[in-house]
Amino acid sequence: MSLFQAIGLGVLILVLKFLVPAIFTEVEATVIAFLHGARISADVAANLAASAGSIPAHSVPLSALPSYPLPSAPAYNP
Repeated sequence: MSLFQAIGLGVLILVLKFLVPAIFTEVEATVIAFLHGARISADVAANLAASAGSIPAHSVPLSALPSYPLPSAPAYNP
């Protein structure tokens, strides 16, 4: 191993020694933020599902609801 390779390996070891804790800290913060968002999403979904069960099925007659026709494309005449 040449002298420059040994010096380069030593510098690489020192750089990794100082950067790895910072990398793990950022990864940890990212994972915590992701799991926090997933928990909030699950709570909202659970509350929505719980509130959907409390709405009466036919509180408004279907004839009172507006009907929405499906959009149609104009006919193609070459």
